[in-house]
Amino acid sequence: MKKMLFLSILSLLMIGCTNSENFNADDEYDLVFENIENCKKNLNVLYEEDDFVIYEYCIKDIYIDINGEKIFLKNAFNDKLITIEDITDNMHYDDNSIYKDGGSILYEANTYKVLSCKALQENSTYNGDYIIGNKKNGV
Repeated sequence: MKKMLFLSILSLLMIGCTNSENFNADDEYDLVFENIENCKKNLNVLYEEDDFVIYEYCIKDIYIDINGEKIFLKNAFNDKLITIEDITDNMHYDDNSIYKDGGSILYEANTYKVLSCKALQENSTYNGDYIIGNKKNGV
């Protein structure tokens, strides 16, 4: 009986203390953010990696819900809890959302859009940046 109780408690502790579950790849994620009224159409850096940058456009204070906890999206990216691909993989786009500039795609969700930039640059490389903006002001 003691052994069974010990194993049950140990199992609960192990399940409750693991933080390996991030997002289900089949889910569509909704971001919560503050709109910037009368924005000057400037891009603000949200997150940077070696080969791409994620910008905010006419929004700020972007949160995402991870396992019931609201976390700044920047922190979720920094802590590797989520990737931009996790977000865009289940967003919607159609043939009209694919640009002929090298393959940029405009993804749409309920309240926001993400532009995945794949424009061909002067030096035969591609821009791999992303822009996240609200649906009202677009991206």
